[in-house]
Amino acid sequence: MLFGWTNVVPDGLDFFLIEEVLLSIVLMNLQSCSQVLDLSGNRIPTLPPAAFSSVNLLNLQRIFLKNAGVREVHQDAFRDLRILVEVDLSGNEISSIQPSTFTGNERLRLLTLSRNPLTTLEAYQFPDLPHLRTLELQSCQMERVDDNAFVNLRALESLDLHGNKLSVLSERALVRLPKLKTLALDGNPWVCDCNLRPFRTWLLASNLYSLPLSCTEPRVLAGRLWEDVESTDFACQAQVSMSDKTIQQEVGGNVTFRCRIRGDPEPEVTWYFNGKAVGNGSAFQPDTVGELSKWDTFKEMLRMHESGQKFLSKF
Repeated sequence: MLFGWTNVVPDGLDFFLIEEVLLSIVLMNLQSCSQVLDLSGNRIPTLPPAAFSSVNLLNLQRIFLKNAGVREVHQDAFRDLRILVEVDLSGNEISSIQPSTFTGNERLRLLTLSRNPLTTLEAYQFPDLPHLRTLELQSCQMERVDDNAFVNLRALESLDLHGNKLSVLSERALVRLPKLKTLALDGNPWVCDCNLRPFRTWLLASNLYSLPLSCTEPRVLAGRLWEDVESTDFACQAQVSMSDKTIQQEVGGNVTFRCRIRGDPEPEVTWYFNGKAVGNGSAFQPDTVGELSKWDTFKEMLRMHESGQKFLSKF
């Protein structure tokens, strides 16, 4: 049974109060055997605890609340809906979803959250949903996806993150989705640097790269397709730190300069003295997060013949 509702608010009555009252009245007057509920286009700012099961709508299989002005979804709103297979909450004003929302909705197969101001998917964002096949999250305002956001969605086959604000993503967020067949990531402002390189390498080697992705930053790569950019060009600017900002030594004495240079890929470093390249013997060490560090180990003593001479490093 399909039920639709058009909200009409009499003049002079509190709008939000009428919404809550009408929602309760409408749901209470539905038959308990109703399987499909479509409240799209109404004004329903809040879905309260047990919004449907409290009025004995336990047989609902599909719920459509598109463009309904929903701002808050209580974590128990869909409680006890054991045979629910589809929920559409697209085009609303939902800024966050509690990780326990949809707990117990184990038969859920299609979940649409598109066009909501969702900025982050936290770790374990979704409960165990062993039958969820499709997750729609396009055109939200997503800026970050935790590596463990989808770990409980082992049956997921289609994930749409098109048109968000993602600049970086880790392959660790997706490798635990063994059945994933379709992945939409276009329309995001990707920053093609060393932080994105592992994901780019993984994605191009997988069977999931079907929609071309392009770089937004850095400027030198803007507009270029991922597959047209060498992996080594997904680089991070080198960072240089000096252990001694100022070194004083008598003219004719020995002096040692040290600095730390970190970059990915590994920086090439050349020291210059009076415009001429000097030194060799640099040593390289990986740091604890797998990036590459470069420590200057120049131990040679440089004879300073005149005060004020310059000693420079290029990388």
